[in-house]
Amino acid sequence: MSIFARVLIVATLALGACATSQSNNFAGEPIERVARKIGFPTRVMELPDGRRTYQWDITQTAQVGPLRPSLRGLVLSTSGDAGVGIGLDRDTVTTGVCTYTLTAAPVGETYIVEPFPVGNPGCLS
Repeated sequence: MSIFARVLIVATLALGACATSQSNNFAGEPIERVARKIGFPTRVMELPDGRRTYQWDITQTAQVGPLRPSLRGLVLSTSGDAGVGIGLDRDTVTTGVCTYTLTAAPVGETYIVEPFPVGNPGCLS
């Protein structure tokens, strides 16, 4: 199989994983807890009914190609010994950008994430 075919397969799988709804993992949680887990949102929009939508643009990547040795710098052990860290890595390619959108309703001084209807994609490529 050619390297192009491998990259195409990995990119398709990565974008397919991106299309699953992330919002169900956060339903019922305060928006601050979501921000601690996935970072500050890229955009926040006020809705007419007082709710807010929060959006994150997340770069999707995939590792492709053969394994190759790589230097990981100086490694210190718990016993005080030092050495050079060597690992196996692959090339990393960007497969696209996903936009995750969550809607949250005001509760007290915070906003609580609402569940998405089943089948609503949480990622737009």
